[in-house]
Amino acid sequence: MATSKVVPYTLKERLLVVSLVDKHKSIVENKKTDATTIQSKQKEWEIIAFEYNSQADIITTKRTAAQLKKLWNNLKQKKRKTNTDEKYTRLLTGGGPPIEFEKDPVMDAVDIAAPHADVTLSCTWDSTATYMKENGISGSLRTGEVATMNTGINLSETNHPTNTFNPRQNQEEKLNSEL
Repeated sequence: MATSKVVPYTLKERLLVVSLVDKHKSIVENKKTDATTIQSKQKEWEIIAFEYNSQADIITTKRTAAQLKKLWNNLKQKKRKTNTDEKYTRLLTGGGPPIEFEKDPVMDAVDIAAPHADVTLSCTWDSTATYMKENGISGSLRTGEVATMNTGINLSETNHPTNTFNPRQNQEEKLNSEL
């Protein structure tokens, strides 16, 4: 049984796929799943494969529509994972400078071609959002940052609910007030 070795995609090939999908995204990224839409998506992937394979100066190997679709899905998944990892490291505590992630031009292109692939929900009724709204602060607060955006207020110097609650300190204050 002979197996053929799959040739990995080059940077130019991945950028080409992203640009082709961006050009055809109204059909390819359609959320409908009825039979007509699925059939039109398959035809569109065949068109993308034809356009991809016609770029002889860029590509190293001819690819099928299924291979290009799989690459596109893998790129979107990688973008979601990268975004999740970046958000996770932003929320880590422990001091020190934040970890810098290297920019990948393919992931930036995926973000432009499929902005809905990774949606972040914000909670408008949590304590930080309420505080920011009441004090006219715009933007977002990240753990470990000093919020001095429009007001010059340092949240670590206030009695804001996001500050660390220390029960021992509260007990000591209670004991001192009783004495």
